[in-house]
Amino acid sequence: MEALEEQLQHLQKQNEALLLQLQQQQQQKLSEQDEEKKQVCQTTEPPSSEVHRVTVKLPPFWKDKPTLWFAQVEAQFMIAHITQEITKYSYVISHLDERYANEVEDLITNPPANTPYTILKTEIIRRLSVSEERRVRQLLMEEELGDRTPSQFLRHLRSLVASSCPRPGDSSDSKWTNRPQHRHTCYHSGQDYRGTA
Repeated sequence: MEALEEQLQHLQKQNEALLLQLQQQQQQKLSEQDEEKKQVCQTTEPPSSEVHRVTVKLPPFWKDKPTLWFAQVEAQFMIAHITQEITKYSYVISHLDERYANEVEDLITNPPANTPYTILKTEIIRRLSVSEERRVRQLLMEEELGDRTPSQFLRHLRSLVASSCPRPGDSSDSKWTNRPQHRHTCYHSGQDYRGTA
């Protein structure tokens, strides 16, 4: 019996040693896996640097209001998180049809090295905008009240040329008082509708 008890104790010690060895191997395996995970994480780029292709839908170009068109284009760029000048420049030139591209052909065939979008935007607005004299002439002679209310007409005139639309008491007031009577109504309505125009 003593021999059996000795064998049993010996087997229990072996079993404990094997269990301890197994636990050590498992811990070593877990440590190796953790190290592999760390290495994978270090070699993989963080998710924020991933490139996502975003489609930007630009509105058709508005020859008569290039400043307003660029405001809408920039809103699209903001939504799409486009901040690079060259990307903005590329979108705009690819969206211009032939007649407007001809106006800035020099900037398309020879792109500016620095701030290409800003320069292109400035030049398109400058080259395609109606001259100040033409805007004033249009305000004074060509625009009609039509079926608009005086305040609607005033807003329309101001949208044509905000800087040229005189306010009551401006030095250009005499230009407006020389206009036909039906146009005086709109001009003088600016006093009553200043908050809504």
